[in-house]
Amino acid sequence: MLGKKVNILLLTLLTLLSTAVSAAVNTQYNATVCGSGTYLFGCKQLTSSGTKTNTLGDSTVTLHLLFAPLKATSYTATIEPGQTYLFGCQQLTADTVTSNTLQQVGCGCDSTVTLTLKVQAAPTKVVVGYTATIQKGETYLFGCATYASDTTVSDTLHLTYTATIQKGETYLFGCATYASDTTVSDTLHLAGKDSIVVLTLKVEETPVEVKVQYSSEITTDDTYLLGCKAYHFADPGLYKLMDTLHLAGIDSITIVNLTVAAGGGGQAAVTVAYTATIEYGQTYLFGCQQLSAAGTYYDTVPSLMLIGDSATILTLKVESPVLPDTTVAYTATIKQGETYLFGCQQLTAADTYRDTLHLAGKDSITVLTLKVCQPDSSELSLTVCDSITWKGTKYTTSGDYTFDTLTVAGCDSVITLHLTVNHSDSSELSLTVCDSITWKGTKYTTSDYTFDTLTVTGCDSVITLHLTVNHSGSSEVTLAECDSITWKGTKYTTSGDYTFDTLTVTGCDSVITLHLTIYHSESSTEVVDTCNMYTWHGVRYTKTGIYYDTLQTVHGCDSICKLDLTITLPYQDTLTLEHYYGDRVIMINRHEINALGWKLDSLDLDHPEYVKWYRINAPGDTTFLDKGYYYTLTSGEPLPAGTYYAVIDIEPTGGARCGGKGVTEEYTVKGAAPAPALMPSLARPGQDIRIVNLNPMVQTNVRIYSADGLVQGSYTVSGEESYTIKAAGTTGFYLVELYNEGMKSTLRYIVK
Repeated sequence: MLGKKVNILLLTLLTLLSTAVSAAVNTQYNATVCGSGTYLFGCKQLTSSGTKTNTLGDSTVTLHLLFAPLKATSYTATIEPGQTYLFGCQQLTADTVTSNTLQQVGCGCDSTVTLTLKVQAAPTKVVVGYTATIQKGETYLFGCATYASDTTVSDTLHLTYTATIQKGETYLFGCATYASDTTVSDTLHLAGKDSIVVLTLKVEETPVEVKVQYSSEITTDDTYLLGCKAYHFADPGLYKLMDTLHLAGIDSITIVNLTVAAGGGGQAAVTVAYTATIEYGQTYLFGCQQLSAAGTYYDTVPSLMLIGDSATILTLKVESPVLPDTTVAYTATIKQGETYLFGCQQLTAADTYRDTLHLAGKDSITVLTLKVCQPDSSELSLTVCDSITWKGTKYTTSGDYTFDTLTVAGCDSVITLHLTVNHSDSSELSLTVCDSITWKGTKYTTSDYTFDTLTVTGCDSVITLHLTVNHSGSSEVTLAECDSITWKGTKYTTSGDYTFDTLTVTGCDSVITLHLTIYHSESSTEVVDTCNMYTWHGVRYTKTGIYYDTLQTVHGCDSICKLDLTITLPYQDTLTLEHYYGDRVIMINRHEINALGWKLDSLDLDHPEYVKWYRINAPGDTTFLDKGYYYTLTSGEPLPAGTYYAVIDIEPTGGARCGGKGVTEEYTVKGAAPAPALMPSLARPGQDIRIVNLNPMVQTNVRIYSADGLVQGSYTVSGEESYTIKAAGTTGFYLVELYNEGMKSTLRYIVK
């Protein structure tokens, strides 16, 4: 993108110059394109790297074009279990494949870095030593502590280590300071012996973009030199010039705010002198020179006119760096008897120490808090039976075992266990006996027993007795049978006590005694001559015949019963019922009864007691209602919902030996039907009035009377639930009489 901006700027400048001067101008610049794409150069679209030229009038523009591919870097790192690997802002501790995107050094294009991290299997003895790098402002977790500045820490003393600093920083090791990649060593005297400490120092590059910006003034007769290019301006004004250098992979951008004033004709040689100031470490672009030190520099540019050159004089100043004071504080721990190297000091005691470096006129103070661990050891003696679990490990044999741990201060601690393991004992004994056995002083009559004792070492000893007891003896059987029984091959027909001698399955004597009771079956015959019907053993019989039933005696034996039955005038159980007036009246079918010869024409007057009415409310719940040829409510309302039936019982009369007995079918009243009504009951002369709630199953006769009893009209309705009449033409009270075989009802309406 920067290359494109410079391209457009220079093309604009070249266009301006071509209109003001006649001399040829040669211009060169560099441009970079990330990945694949198209670069616009004049009217050309470029897709490949190389040096390209373009001509504008007498001026030539040279482009050095680079297509930088997007880089993809992959590598593999290995850590040991428990270690942490820092990748970007991620702290990784397990096998993984992850990626991060960085900016390529030197071209500003993206670069993808892919890491494959593997965790090694834990060795028998783990020694952890590694280097980690974090950025300023991040925190690194090491053990139970966190660190945010350069430091070296350890749980135990490691004499070989690696450190990393940023470019421009200084590392203190022994009595020397270092600022570049190196491997150095120092010698300590620890416990009377030499100990060599080896340091591998790495210096990381921290690419930053450097910008140099300043202002200059020239006249229209002068020539201005920036980089390897010379600029001539025909018109006064304010111009901004830019050029980019790539120094050690870092972009250095030079920006000039150039003021062009009106000149004096441009015939003689022109001398341009100016002063510029840069910061320490920056680079100043002067012609084709890259300057970083203070001084006076010269360059000559041929004039665009026919006479005279243009001399440029630069006075360059470099500001001294202003570095802040820095303080680095960290904590380190060593074991008792070890030595810690801190600057020129060899430390062995716990305390807080300081050291100061002078870097570019500023102090860098290092504060060390040194802790000294006191190693610890202890011993434990135990005697157990069979096994013990100690420090998470189960032990089953005697021996000495050690457990490595840390004290509360983080120092090594070794606990030694002197273990003696005595083993418990067990044994088994199998016996087969009769009835019982006395073992270990106790009498036993059933199987499997254990006896707990101790071994000579005091551990449990268990003896298990597997005992099989076969019992001799006798048994008794009590049986009750009908008529006879065959037992043990012998048939018995009388009650008594019987014995049988045999052997058990184990061969022992066994006497079985049978207490036997013999019950005998029975039979009987019953002769019955009766009227209507006869109920025998819960069954109702209405026909003459011979019937049998098998019962059981109180002892469970069969009892065969015979019935010789004669029925005169059989019992009638299918008599029908008649119902009228919308379930307001139910009655027996007198035609059906008279057909049987029961002579009931005057039953309702002379013998109402012959017919009894019942209502079934629920299964097992029957209510007696009344006697009579028919049943109705005195109010004339429909019967309540329920199931109704009648029982007929006629006394023998007139020389007939049997009267009459029967029961009707059951008739269910589902509920009172809606009564007929007039809509409306208050009408105007000649208005339509509807009669509703008629029974469509029967024919209903309708008559309309005036208040003085005169018939106003009559109608017949069949198959309809409603009927429409016309109100009388004269005001007054009117009656509507409804009549059918099951209902007679009178309604009234008013004409007003």
